[in-house]
Amino acid sequence: MISTTPHPATGSIKRANKPTPTGPDELKKATLSLLASGRGDEALALCNSILKHEPDNLAAKQGAEWVLTQLVPLWHVPMMNEYERNKAFHDGMAALITPDKVVFEIGAGSGLLAMMAAKLGAKKVVTCEAVSLIAETARQIVERNGLHSQVTVLAKPSSEVRIGVDLPAKADILVHEVFSSELLGEHVLPSIEDAKERLLKPGGAVLPAAAGVMIALVGGDTLGKNLYVDESFGFDLRAFNAINPRKRPIYREDLAPTLMSDAVEAFQFDFQNESNFPAAQKNIDITSTQAGLCYGVIQWIRVDMVEGVRFENHPGQPRAVSNWQHTIYSFMEPVQLVAGDVVAINATHDRTRPWFELAQGAALRQ
Repeated sequence: MISTTPHPATGSIKRANKPTPTGPDELKKATLSLLASGRGDEALALCNSILKHEPDNLAAKQGAEWVLTQLVPLWHVPMMNEYERNKAFHDGMAALITPDKVVFEIGAGSGLLAMMAAKLGAKKVVTCEAVSLIAETARQIVERNGLHSQVTVLAKPSSEVRIGVDLPAKADILVHEVFSSELLGEHVLPSIEDAKERLLKPGGAVLPAAAGVMIALVGGDTLGKNLYVDESFGFDLRAFNAINPRKRPIYREDLAPTLMSDAVEAFQFDFQNESNFPAAQKNIDITSTQAGLCYGVIQWIRVDMVEGVRFENHPGQPRAVSNWQHTIYSFMEPVQLVAGDVVAINATHDRTRPWFELAQGAALRQ
């Protein structure tokens, strides 16, 4: 049923089409309401329509910029420029694509991977993108690169793609790149489950074929000063640690995390051979390889495109350009370790995010 009730922002939109000022508070309410109802393009158009008549309207400038940050996360450009990641996808597709293959991709972004597939000789490439602003930009990029006859960009999530309407027939190859820095944060598991069931031929190839959530014990003095407080200017501030968030993305290379154990694959997902990925919980014993204060675990991801083609954003191999960040899951208090200590970690994921912490009642073992 289509609602005939006027949207709360409708009045603001109509007023914005007139060359008269719109108050900052009214504009904020309108853009928030539009975004909440999945009409981000209209929110951006509202701000831009005001700027057309009032180029110096600061509220509209800031509103347009804020809407863009909601629609187009800042990791897109680093992702496009991250050579090692893109080469891994390219090499993986090169191992699978032949002139008779139809490729379906989840998450068009700029259209880069879809254009790679077309250049590698795919018969047809259909890619989908949930954010219509990004999808329209991808269409322009595909056309500018002369590949619009091979590549179709759909402005919809993969769950809404229909065989015989959007995709002529089930695809031979499913390409997906909707991983977050924690692997699971962009609904990757339900998207792949649905696409394998409805949109991929039986026995069709999935790329990446597998991926893992990786962890290791972590320390380092510089990192520790950004995770915990002890005293400052002679004052005991330790009580603040109890309210400090335990989970923290690392955006700074200068924090110099020190890995205090070998890498451990906490969770592994076989996208090629499995079709369902339930939530999971386990205890993982990790052996310290060196002495020092351990602040928690550091998490990153490993992606296996096809056999022999892997990408991993290992924290021991920093890159100047990276769209996937490392994440720290800190303990309530630092733990003093010596080499050979075994630390019991409770690891869990709910299909949308992982979580790591010291196992309850765990004692260090040697």
